[in-house]
Amino acid sequence: MSRYFITGGAGFIGTALARRLVRDDSAFIAVFDNLSRNSLVHHPSLLASNRLKLIVGDVCDRSALSAAIVESSPDFVLHLASVAGVATVESAPVETSRVSLLGTLNVLEEAAANTDARLLIDFSTSEVYGNGTNLREDQPTVVLPVGKARWCYAASKLAAEHLVRACNGVGGMSTCTIRPFNIYGPGQVGGGAVRSFVKGALREKPIFLYGGGGQTRDWCYIDDMVDATIAILESPDLAASRTINVGNGKLANCLTVRRLAEVIIELVGSRSTLFDAPPQDADIDTRAPCIDEARSLFGYEPKVDIVDGLKRTLGWYREHPDA
Repeated sequence: MSRYFITGGAGFIGTALARRLVRDDSAFIAVFDNLSRNSLVHHPSLLASNRLKLIVGDVCDRSALSAAIVESSPDFVLHLASVAGVATVESAPVETSRVSLLGTLNVLEEAAANTDARLLIDFSTSEVYGNGTNLREDQPTVVLPVGKARWCYAASKLAAEHLVRACNGVGGMSTCTIRPFNIYGPGQVGGGAVRSFVKGALREKPIFLYGGGGQTRDWCYIDDMVDATIAILESPDLAASRTINVGNGKLANCLTVRRLAEVIIELVGSRSTLFDAPPQDADIDTRAPCIDEARSLFGYEPKVDIVDGLKRTLGWYREHPDA
């Protein structure tokens, strides 16, 4: 039996990963989460599974984390616990930094000292690149200006990446980092442009576009994100000491925020109208990845185009209006 320990496992990506992993009859998943964002609640059958255990706790609570890791005895650790979402980050920069820095250090040290885990995967962020297209893992990352609360997220995530790389091999455990690019899909809770626009369109409310919505993003469907992670888990030796972009990487999935909102309104058949709002205090104009590393090393190939992904997402939110 393969045993997995997922911090932040009740969140959007963590829940999607747990749902995929539990399909394997030889897998056991321990989810460690403070439930600040809870996507697991929408999957009662998953919570009822005898191969998944939910442990409520905070990665910044070293003693609680240690007890959970010792009890779970994982073969693989997936570290997703984080404060996320631009609005949340800007309103809580200290907590954002604390979770990224202290939480990641706690997870690394406890996993290395108290498990025989083969691989720890740290989930970072594409924000460490700043602006750019065809962004590659080996290019310089950006140290953004001090004083903008949003950059606490990117800066602390980048510092955490250095910790993760420094811990590769400690206690016999390999480590790697994934940099996700704008993941969306069914089950997304909390922030995110897709969730916000879908919510507005379904309720036929005005949709506000900060700075006019001209910012361009690569939109990656959650199932593709999960596929990439599973492929990495299946090659722990190859993943060791690597940083890996995970996004869609195709031009057709690279839309402006305005065009994304327009497509969602069209798919819903909504009477929502778009309004330009003042630009945010700090923003990124363009962000899209090169995913050649994930392709060549792990056979990753995104399958879901933006329209199909949005249709699936809309269907889920219609069934779960409380999400």
